[in-house]
Amino acid sequence: MLKAYDEVTTLLQKASHTATDKIRIRDLLVTLEIYTVDKKTKAVRRNKTIDPQWAWLRKNRGTFDREPGDKRQNVEFVAEGRGDWIGWVELAKEPVDETATRMTARVIHDIRAHVLELVEVEDLRFNRDLIDCYSLPGFDIGNRPGTFDSCVLRNRFDYIFISKSLRPFYTGGRVFRKGLWGSRDKRLTLWDTYPEITASKEGASDHSAVVIELNL
Repeated sequence: MLKAYDEVTTLLQKASHTATDKIRIRDLLVTLEIYTVDKKTKAVRRNKTIDPQWAWLRKNRGTFDREPGDKRQNVEFVAEGRGDWIGWVELAKEPVDETATRMTARVIHDIRAHVLELVEVEDLRFNRDLIDCYSLPGFDIGNRPGTFDSCVLRNRFDYIFISKSLRPFYTGGRVFRKGLWGSRDKRLTLWDTYPEITASKEGASDHSAVVIELNL
């Protein structure tokens, strides 16, 4: 969805839209569910929901598109470029659970991190020259091999990599799961969780925290 958002935002900034641009914009707006494809007529129409899942099309001035009265016809673009209307695509927001926010802060506090990176790393191809934390001696993975949801091996999505020059300073590491509830309904017995967490939405994250210690 983020790729679709980035691409359509770039296209909408163009001074003029070609026929190819308009087709691509329409397809991306369908992907973002700003437009929808009618199941009966197969026509592309505006999505009338007041609570979109992914994004809004905000229109302040000018006319971006028009929807024919005939439901068998596609939405038509009126704007020929950026100068014909004022508006943008805005990602939808959902409320963040207060307990989840506090649990994220608690994980950060309890692991006593000096360097913190809140990013998922799932493509390992560019990390061939780095040392994977799971291969380091003394790295404690706990009683499960993964880091996401049920923490089975196929759900190991979170890594720390260190350079070979940092390897002599490594002293230990672990997978920290106390803020992870996962997708189940009942409290886990496979690892300890914070007592304040009583449901998935209250978890600090659906991923574990991965920690290494360096004596620099």
